[in-house]
Amino acid sequence: MKKAERKAASRTPAGVHPAGLSIFSIGTLPSKILKLLLIFIQFEASIFFVTVTMESILNILCVDDYPDSVELLRLMLESEGHKVSAALTAEAAIEHIQQQEFDLYVLDLHLPGVDGLDLCRTIRSRNPRVPIILYSAAEYLKDKEGGYEAGATAYLVKPDGLDQLLTIAAGLRKIEKHNLTFGAEGQSGD
Repeated sequence: MKKAERKAASRTPAGVHPAGLSIFSIGTLPSKILKLLLIFIQFEASIFFVTVTMESILNILCVDDYPDSVELLRLMLESEGHKVSAALTAEAAIEHIQQQEFDLYVLDLHLPGVDGLDLCRTIRSRNPRVPIILYSAAEYLKDKEGGYEAGATAYLVKPDGLDQLLTIAAGLRKIEKHNLTFGAEGQSGD
């Protein structure tokens, strides 16, 4: 880092993005501002964060009935190099699942029609080993217990769980890269 860059970075106050954006809760933004923010994130991701690597790419299905929320998840996960499909209902998610396999599922708990718990059970019955993350604003203990009983691998609370979600996806990506490099049993050359 050059001396001028270090000096400029040291003047950036805590909680403010170096480009001048304040760090704030997405849930408090009006829809038009959120859409502009998503466009900015997509633009920034395409310029600064998308790199060609030798790592594996996770195929992720995100299911949330709120379009802005599923779009934010899609943009954030794609900026990390993952392939993301999105669905607004459990029924649409099941159509995706019938067409292809996914490495990770991110589900909202409250969906119209079939809820996230029933969708989680359906996915778990099809594939007992696939990671399923419930990512919901429902933060009560009974909601979390219900999620784990339905077969969730993890339960993260919106919006604070987004960093954890990205960390989990990055960890799964490393595991997948290891499996591709060394085989499922961790032995090279077999």
